[in-house]
Amino acid sequence: MALDSDTDRAFIQFAELVNKKALFRSSDPQLSEADTRAKLIDPLFRDVLGWTEAEIRRERPAGHGFADYVLGSDITYLLVEAKRTNPRFRLEAPSKSRRLRVDGPHLLGQKKIKPFVQQAQNYASSLGAQFAILTNGSQFIIFKPYLPGRQWTTGYAIVFHDHEDIANDFAFFYRLLSRDNVCAGGLLEEFEQLEGLTAELYTPIQFIHDADFELVRNPFWSKIARIIGPLLTDVSEDSVLQTEIIQNCYVTTPLSDEADAELDRRLRDTLTPGLKEAQFKDIAPGSGRKSAFGQDIEHDITSTRPGTYILTGGVGSGKTTFLRRFAAMADRAFVKNYCIWLHIDFLPIGNVDSRTLDPELRSFVFARVREELSRSYPDKTPQTGQQIRELFSEELQKAERTKLYNVPRESPDWTKEANAIVDALFNSDSALVTAILKRIVASGLRPVFVLDNTDQLGEQFQERVFLLAQKLSQDHKALAIVALREEKFFAAFRRGIFDAFGDRRFHIGSPDLGKVLRRRLEYGREKFRKYAMENPSLLPDIEANQIDSLLRTLIRSTTVDNANIVRMLACVSNGDMRHALDMFREFVSSGNTNVEKILRIASEGGGYTVAFHEFAKSAILGSRRYYRSSVSHVVNVFKQSGARRASHITALRILARLSRSEETPSPHGEGFVKTKTLLREYRESFGTAEDFQERTGELLMRGLVESEPPKIGEVENTEALRITASGAYYWKYLARAFAYIDLILVDTPLLDRSLARQLANLADSIDMADRFERVRLFIAYLTTREAEELAETARRAGPYQEALIKQVSDQVEEEMKVITRKLKLHRS
Repeated sequence: MALDSDTDRAFIQFAELVNKKALFRSSDPQLSEADTRAKLIDPLFRDVLGWTEAEIRRERPAGHGFADYVLGSDITYLLVEAKRTNPRFRLEAPSKSRRLRVDGPHLLGQKKIKPFVQQAQNYASSLGAQFAILTNGSQFIIFKPYLPGRQWTTGYAIVFHDHEDIANDFAFFYRLLSRDNVCAGGLLEEFEQLEGLTAELYTPIQFIHDADFELVRNPFWSKIARIIGPLLTDVSEDSVLQTEIIQNCYVTTPLSDEADAELDRRLRDTLTPGLKEAQFKDIAPGSGRKSAFGQDIEHDITSTRPGTYILTGGVGSGKTTFLRRFAAMADRAFVKNYCIWLHIDFLPIGNVDSRTLDPELRSFVFARVREELSRSYPDKTPQTGQQIRELFSEELQKAERTKLYNVPRESPDWTKEANAIVDALFNSDSALVTAILKRIVASGLRPVFVLDNTDQLGEQFQERVFLLAQKLSQDHKALAIVALREEKFFAAFRRGIFDAFGDRRFHIGSPDLGKVLRRRLEYGREKFRKYAMENPSLLPDIEANQIDSLLRTLIRSTTVDNANIVRMLACVSNGDMRHALDMFREFVSSGNTNVEKILRIASEGGGYTVAFHEFAKSAILGSRRYYRSSVSHVVNVFKQSGARRASHITALRILARLSRSEETPSPHGEGFVKTKTLLREYRESFGTAEDFQERTGELLMRGLVESEPPKIGEVENTEALRITASGAYYWKYLARAFAYIDLILVDTPLLDRSLARQLANLADSIDMADRFERVRLFIAYLTTREAEELAETARRAGPYQEALIKQVSDQVEEEMKVITRKLKLHRS
């Protein structure tokens, strides 16, 4: 029986390729150009989609590089950029939406994907391609590299999330990319319709000339950057800097936030009931006595007890720093005299195919251990041919009963065969490491494997690493320490992975952010003063004194006098020290920070205190003139998702709903609400939950909401959701702050073109009357939109009927009154 259509035939061909695993996939090992062509271009674009050999050109010079493939003869229709080697990207988009904003959180807003999208756009623009396709083999991102009259970043991408997604919507996939349809303009037509769905949205920033212009960093940053910059950046690979920071800036007290008890409770990273039930101990480092961790390590080392330790702590809580400090300072003498300390960071391993996970993990670990032994313990590793032979003497003795049986010991044949055996053993990381560790153990020392960042690459990866840790400890009479985040532990603990092993369990709490900043800045100030004294020709006394005065003012006013600043940093970062330090560095270096004014007032004896709105502007914008949600540390909670019937207020509605349940008990823990309940409520109110899923996905990714099980990429696959300290701060404070709204409104797409232009015209003004006007115009627009939406949900009798923008408006008006009073006092 004849097939009905070309699409039917193409689908059967595609299904066969998938079943045979003959298509390029994101889980494939590193592939060459020829491999990619054989597994991507030839089977998919030629055999399924109908592109001819004459229309497929590869490695075309483009910009500063070479484009993988371009398709088309007279016209360059498609540029295909295939990420065929590590590192590859992995697109994680909640609800697997078919269309995504190019400048949204999942593409340009995702650090691991952004450079690849930009590269594809650059190549496509250089070659004049109508469309760019970025693929890791399983996922396809299709977008227009050029949009007439506006930036390409404001467009949309059509996305296929995996081979199953393509199969489920194959007719659409074929209609988009088949050769005949593309040449006939079908892909152009599809994108015109796609852009038409949102043609009524206008962002104020698109009407501003040179909107992405970056300000010059403030003049003092260039003078202090060399000394202060590294102290405000977490550079884990710089071991010298890490040791210096640990020695001079280590902070151990728990985080505190006096302004809001509920936020304080969420930010304190102390032992939870779940951790106590799982028999964890609080490390309490720096308390003046040897920690429980140190006591157990010493006991297990001296008693030759093998085993596995689990160390949990929140993001940025300092697990890696604690372990490095323990080995290098806190228990340095004991570690030096009794241990071989082997720190293995799993972040560089990249994506690993689950089918080959165990051997690749083992290979990675032994390769890293070999490097660490050579670098840190050269006296324990063989340096000469004779030492290598002695190391493998036991293996040679065994070979005398097999390969070398009846071969005269000093004969040429014996030497040749023995050399081959030793060479093979020496070139095997596992064989060499095993032999070295065996000799080390025999000498009375104990190996300690520190397996760090095991929770960065998925739960299956983490579980396999933990099982490998068990084997390492048993095989080498060693201790293994697995560092991971608390939520990752419980995800595996519920499946019994950690139940039978790891009877040494410890937790480390987050340090006080204000003290971290103060300690690092004070140390940097001392370093700078010393540098100025040693280099008087480079820094005259008057300039050195000015910089010292600036640093003293910044330290006092941001970490002591203004609790709102530390609270913002702590909450927006969710207690992540790395994130918080990045934000503070943006403030110190930003061209938006008026250091001349600070110095002038301080020199006049005014005791200048940095105002919250000044800090917020610099921390949010960095050295950009205008806010861009795709590059800022701070989320625009008023920005719409790419979903159908999207709303500016969706993020606020989600945060407000979860905030009401903060203290409500649930099977998943206090504050969690079942995802099914939340989806049902949203559908009852607005008819669809697509916008809820899209916006919640971003809130999860940016840390304003957390899920159970933890770190699930797709909202519909979560069991429950809970607001975080960051989300509570946005809802209770930041979304109602005049300074925040005044900045983010410029990058919020609006339905009203004339309003967008009006806001763009006011955007550059620093006059307070103009600032008040633009904020009021924006809030009035939100109020109108919300009223229309609430009228709809009222007709549906849905649960979302609360007017949230009024709460925002009331608080902003109060702030503007306070600002007006202060301005009058200042003028008088």
